[in-house]
Amino acid sequence: MKVVLKGVYAKHKKLASGSVATYFYHRASGARVPGRPGDVAFHAKLHALNTRPVGVATVDHSFKRLVDAYRKSVGYAELKPITKKEYDRHIDQSLMPVLGQFAVEAITRSHMTKLMSNHAATPTKARAIKRTASVLWSFAVDGMEWLQQNPFHGMEGRRRRNEEGQAPLSEDDIATFRRANPPGTRARLAFEIGLGSAARILDITRVPAAAMRSGTISMKTSKTGAVIVFSVTNQMRAAFAAWEAACAAAGAPLGRWVFAGKKDQPLHKRTLSKAMAEAFAIAGFDIGTRTHALRYSSAIRLLESGRDYDEIAEHCGHSMAAMAKKYCAKRRRGARRAAVMDDFDACNADVAQSGTPEDAAATVAMVADTTADAGGAPVWVAGLVRADRIRVTAAAARRVAQMAARRAPG
Repeated sequence: MKVVLKGVYAKHKKLASGSVATYFYHRASGARVPGRPGDVAFHAKLHALNTRPVGVATVDHSFKRLVDAYRKSVGYAELKPITKKEYDRHIDQSLMPVLGQFAVEAITRSHMTKLMSNHAATPTKARAIKRTASVLWSFAVDGMEWLQQNPFHGMEGRRRRNEEGQAPLSEDDIATFRRANPPGTRARLAFEIGLGSAARILDITRVPAAAMRSGTISMKTSKTGAVIVFSVTNQMRAAFAAWEAACAAAGAPLGRWVFAGKKDQPLHKRTLSKAMAEAFAIAGFDIGTRTHALRYSSAIRLLESGRDYDEIAEHCGHSMAAMAKKYCAKRRRGARRAAVMDDFDACNADVAQSGTPEDAAATVAMVADTTADAGGAPVWVAGLVRADRIRVTAAAARRVAQMAARRAPG
């Protein structure tokens, strides 16, 4: 019979002899409980652990030690500098002050929910904190073997009201933004660079002014390290000329960077993000619209012009075509669904409003014989021509057969 003790978990280890040993641990402190349930020593140790302050590590399974071990790990060393900097910021500013002295085993989803609630006004930051914590707890499971599972895996992050991720901008949206934000503004130039190059906002801030003048820009992306090369589009060129003239008129001619910050450094991405958020608001877009939507829009333009996924991946700075497929997946699936709806409407237009059930049954049989030669009718065709639901004519049957033949494999 399996005995379940509250606050205790078991670990099973296969020994060299082939037998399996079971060890028990106190969940709140991480300390090992000697013996087995029922032994005097086991319950004496368990009682002593339960009377100690909850959450204080009796062995060094503290969150602080987990962080120190993670920062010495291979996985941390292999992170991109920008990712490493982001993790360190969330650990030092948000996680360590609250969780530093607690045992890793004692920290639950409820603690993370409360911590994220402290950042309810900034959902993006709340999700980033949760994501960083999940990375640490995955290391506690796989790297340190302190836990059997990651409690934060699959935990939903906080989102803004009505926020559903970024969607590509339509051509009407692009025209609306351009009308609301004329050339000569920082936001308009950033918009054209993002749309023409699919660059992330941090990479947009690091575009050299000399490269814009030359007409070809080559840069290493901040996130993946991939090198992207793109030509300056006509819209980018016009927006840059207007921006350069505006800066000169204001007595602040461009230096090394298109968007310059303090001490001839690139503009901070948060400053540009705020400017873009204001520009999107002026254009009447949803409050959650961000510059990242321009990456999707750029990929969709290439997809609709017939470019393959490898070329789209290269344009976006992705290492694999799978990411390009992800960017274009919704538009591609939406087009397929629209084609199915059009086929249904075309068939229904051929359906006569007269006839007998016997005629319908005969027509269905003819459709079945015709489509069998084409590899079999799709399931939705069978639903369309069911004799007990729809009265069809020979014209409708021919239309269904044509669709089945067109959709058949090969």
